[in-house]
Amino acid sequence: MKRLLYLDSLRGIAALIVVLFHLIDPFFSYYSFNLSDSSINLAKVLTRTLFNGTDWVSFFFVLSGLSLSLSIIKNGGIINYKAYFLRRLFRIVPLYFLVLFVSFFFFNENVSYFQFFSQLLLVNFKNNLVPQSWSLSVELIISFILPFLVLIFLNNKKSISYFLFVSLLLFNSIGQSQSSASGFIFHFVLGIILADVLLQKKLIDKKIFLIAIPLIFFSFSVRWGLDLFPNIKYYIQVFTDFLNMDYHQLFFFISAIGSFFIIYIAISSNYIQLILSNKILIYSGKISFSVYLTHFLLNKVFYREIVFFIKPVNNVFIESGLSIFIQLTIIFTVSSLTYILVEKPFINISKKFLIKV
Repeated sequence: MKRLLYLDSLRGIAALIVVLFHLIDPFFSYYSFNLSDSSINLAKVLTRTLFNGTDWVSFFFVLSGLSLSLSIIKNGGIINYKAYFLRRLFRIVPLYFLVLFVSFFFFNENVSYFQFFSQLLLVNFKNNLVPQSWSLSVELIISFILPFLVLIFLNNKKSISYFLFVSLLLFNSIGQSQSSASGFIFHFVLGIILADVLLQKKLIDKKIFLIAIPLIFFSFSVRWGLDLFPNIKYYIQVFTDFLNMDYHQLFFFISAIGSFFIIYIAISSNYIQLILSNKILIYSGKISFSVYLTHFLLNKVFYREIVFFIKPVNNVFIESGLSIFIQLTIIFTVSSLTYILVEKPFINISKKFLIKV
């Protein structure tokens, strides 16, 4: 099936929002703002709400569910499992290993060799060397079971509702951190539904569209927006504690619904697809994995030096804007190089050699 470039563009936008979230947030601690000041606190909440990088990870999972299941559904459930698994490893592991090794040998913050080894295997969800790699653990674990979910779906489409429900129970029964892979089955199952929607050309109804827009806004703003409503936040925390659920995990489920409708709208609208077919957006989608994996490391390397360099400007807003612009330039430049030198060669290897596995 021809690659849907507009979905790549959406992935690039999501990666950019995640990066902006991680670039903007440190300014509130670096400049020692008085967060008890209502205007500063409001600014922090609003920037977190606008650039909610936390919940855009949900979008990656839903989109992965769509991308991985699309060809399997199109082929009627026929799949070469060995080639499929190896391709996933070739796609994720090489660049991750590079970032992990650089982080360990040059910026090691009291990480033992045992801890490094556990992070190397992507079995440690609390990764302090590459913090965002917890999502890669989720990607790999659920990627391995996704073909079986698709096969069950093809045999009985009504079974998908059971998967959605069971994925909620799986997380709730274990009750650990936000990185529990089982809880994110929900997101990948939504991706399977979208793959079927795309192949069946089931366009979104106008009435649903009117409901979807405010729902999308709500789903990506509620996590941090609740900081403005401490009483409501408290009662939600009491509710999640009662369910033995991690408070922040709740919002991953909410943003999964928002992600579903973003992709559904993109699938249904030729106009949106035309906008997303911009070459710059498509390219940002190509390098989005590199952007996502390298930005923490690059931020660690350059952040303080950049801030110190532009300090003479003596205007916090100009300093912040300049710093973010310079860091984005560095991140996208380095990501272009890692895409060309690391990602692309291994993608090509997987295409040439694994197709016959």
